[in-house]
Amino acid sequence: MGDPGARYTVKLSTAASDKLKRILHDFPEISDAVMEQLNRFSQQPASLSHPSKTPPHPPGLQVFEFPVLSRDSKHYFWFFFRYGADEQSLWVGEFGYARFAR
Repeated sequence: MGDPGARYTVKLSTAASDKLKRILHDFPEISDAVMEQLNRFSQQPASLSHPSKTPPHPPGLQVFEFPVLSRDSKHYFWFFFRYGADEQSLWVGEFGYARFAR
C-alpha cells in the first residue's frame, strides 16, 4: 500500500465531490475542520481507517470516519475508499454524512 511516509492524493468521485460541496456550502463553519481531516487522512490512511463492514457498507472498502463540531451541531462523516492502483491515491466513491443538534 505504498510508502507509509508518503502523502496520498485523495480523489473524490463526481457524486462525492458534489455532495461535499453542498454540505460545506450549507455549513461553511465546518469547512476548515473537514479539509484538515482530509489532509490528515491523506498522510496516514492506514492508521486512520478500518475495513468497512458488509452489509450495510460496500464490500472491499476501507472507511475513514470523523466527527466535526460546530456551534450547535455535531457532524459525522464516513469516507469509503480504496487505495489507487498507483499506490499514490485514495479513491473515494461515496461517503456518509449525518448531523445532530447538540
